[in-house]
Amino acid sequence: GLVAYRHRQFPERYRGGLFAACWTFGRVYFLPLERRGASFVSHVETFIETTGDVGFAPVDLAVAPSGDLLVATGGRGTRGSVFRVSYGDKPGAIPHPSDDVQQVLSADDPLSAWSRADWEPLARRLGSDRIESAAVDRRRPAAERLRAVEVLTELFDGVTVAAARRIIALDESEVTARVAWALGRRAYTDAVAELLAELTHDKDLFVQRAAWESLATAPMIPESLERAPNWRGGMRASDRRVRSAMLLAARGPRSEEHTSELQSH
Repeated sequence: GLVAYRHRQFPERYRGGLFAACWTFGRVYFLPLERRGASFVSHVETFIETTGDVGFAPVDLAVAPSGDLLVATGGRGTRGSVFRVSYGDKPGAIPHPSDDVQQVLSADDPLSAWSRADWEPLARRLGSDRIESAAVDRRRPAAERLRAVEVLTELFDGVTVAAARRIIALDESEVTARVAWALGRRAYTDAVAELLAELTHDKDLFVQRAAWESLATAPMIPESLERAPNWRGGMRASDRRVRSAMLLAARGPRSEEHTSELQSH
C-alpha cells in the first residue's frame, strides 16, 4: 500500500510526502519528495518497524479524518488488525479557516471520500468565479492557487485561457505546470494550443513537461500558431522526461509532420 500524506496533523516535513507499506520486511517507510528537473526525487526513511520477534506485516495504508495514519496488517498466519498512528500531542494541528474559499483550497487530504464530502458541496455553492478569483490572487499561497486550478478542472469547465495567462504571469513554476496540465483537460481550441505551445518554451523543465504532455492529448497542433512548439528545445532537453513528453506530442495525429520538423533540426 502507498498513500500521500496531505493532512496537517503530522509536522510540516511529512506533508506532501509518501508512506509505503512493506509486507516483506515488516516496515512502513516514509519518502519525502523534492522537486528536481521535470520530476521528483526521494529517499527512503524507516517510519515504523518492530523489534525482537514481534510480527508486523503491513498491507495497506490510509489517512483518517483526524490526520492519523491507519496501518492495516495481515497474512503470515497472523490475525489481521489496524493500527492507528498519531503524532504525539499533534503539534501540527491547525484550526480550520473560517473563510469558505480557503476551506475548499486548504482541505486536508482532498481526494479522500471523507474530505470530498465536505469541500466539494461548498465549492459548488461558491461557483467557478470565486474559485477562479482565488487562482489569480497573488496574496494567496502557491499551494492554494494550485489547488484552485485543480478544483476548476474537476468540478467546472476548467481554467479559461484568460485566467490561465493571469496565473502564469504570477511566475510560480509549480502552479504554471498545473495550469498546463489543466489546459489539456478542457475543450481544445486554437487559443489553448497557442498557450501550450508557448509553455514549451518556458525556462522551467517541470512546466515544459506538463505542456508537452497536454499537447500529446490534443487532436491536432495547428500550423498557424503565432509561436510554434519548441521542438528543438524539447529534443535537446537535459531531462529525459521532457524529451519523452515531446516525442509523445510528436507522435500525435499529425505525427509525420512533426517528425519531419524534428528531423530538419
